[in-house]
Amino acid sequence: MQTKSKRIKNNYPVPYAFDLFGETSVTISEVDLWMQKAPKMDRSSPRFDWYVKNWDVVGKIKRVKAEYMTLEDYFDRLSAITARY
Repeated sequence: MQTKSKRIKNNYPVPYAFDLFGETSVTISEVDLWMQKAPKMDRSSPRFDWYVKNWDVVGKIKRVKAEYMTLEDYFDRLSAITARY
């Protein structure tokens, strides 16, 4: 007599941005998006590289991707919150 096994559904999100070793990947386009949205700074700015390095933009993007999955989701939620004020 065989018994049927039930699949247990996972209700919490599984981060898709992890590679084989558990690190979150951050692309240059994501850094550009962050810099265009958060400090509103273009790549042509002489302070662009300094800002990315000293304000730990890559670390911030990793934290956002772990919680919100994409930067677009984060900025959508952020704009919805700030639109009220």
